[in-house]
Amino acid sequence: MIAPHLYDVRYWFSAHPFPLSTRGVSILSAIFFGMIIADVVLRITAHQKRKTRDSLTKAIISRISRCLETMAVFGLFLLFFAYEGIPVLGSRYFLLAWGIGLVVWGVSIAHEAYVRNPAKRAAAIKKGEFSKYFKK
Repeated sequence: MIAPHLYDVRYWFSAHPFPLSTRGVSILSAIFFGMIIADVVLRITAHQKRKTRDSLTKAIISRISRCLETMAVFGLFLLFFAYEGIPVLGSRYFLLAWGIGLVVWGVSIAHEAYVRNPAKRAAAIKKGEFSKYFKK
């Protein structure tokens, strides 16, 4: 079993958590810095191809970028507090809440990208087809 302490409720909700192990710090820092690097790469590629994208795709890219940068910064703050051993701010339930927030944010972005945007595109095409017969 990998990391059996992760399945213990006392690990996640302890008032005075044990300090993070060096492997835990390195894994979390790799995740958070990876998110920052992914945000920078996404912004660079989106800026290079800005002429070929429509407004709905730009909005999705902007939301993904905002999610990555916000969650990376909050994650680095949580990692700092946990590394320094600050009892309340370094608690593990903040990391749990961070993970849940990331999943909720990702689901809302995916819902907009795969459910709302196709409907908006279809409505825009239908409106364009209808309005081409009227003078402007």
